[in-house]
Amino acid sequence: MRDKPDCEECLNDTYLGTWNSIPPKNPSVLRVFLAKIMRNISLDKFRERHATRRVPSEMVSALEELRECTYYSPSVEEEYLVSELSRILNDYIEGLSERRQFIFVCRYYYADGIARIGGMLGISESTVYRELSEIRLGLKELLIKEGYFNE
Repeated sequence: MRDKPDCEECLNDTYLGTWNSIPPKNPSVLRVFLAKIMRNISLDKFRERHATRRVPSEMVSALEELRECTYYSPSVEEEYLVSELSRILNDYIEGLSERRQFIFVCRYYYADGIARIGGMLGISESTVYRELSEIRLGLKELLIKEGYFNE
């Protein structure tokens, strides 16, 4: 959210959502729990703000017509491979330093810009670029080792 009033509204909705969710749920990591609530609220707000501006194009209409022909149901093996890949990715991220975890999540989960990430950490954009490059290289090497990536 780039608009300050929308940010404040999302923050307030996050507080309310947390207040309404915590009694039945017991989050093990509060920061992740709050981030998930705020992310969902922010995405809903973004979609709401941009929904009226969206005009279905012919391509969208054509793809909607093909939806019933292209239904895909993954096999048990494919579901297992996806869950295994998810585990490998989570383990890799947990093995990073706290700063690199922050950079990775900001860039690839929240889609923050390089300048914004650098500003939040008080580091240069080139440092963010370098660290992202090293993170991706390490992830690629791991995926090759685990057989999920072919060069």
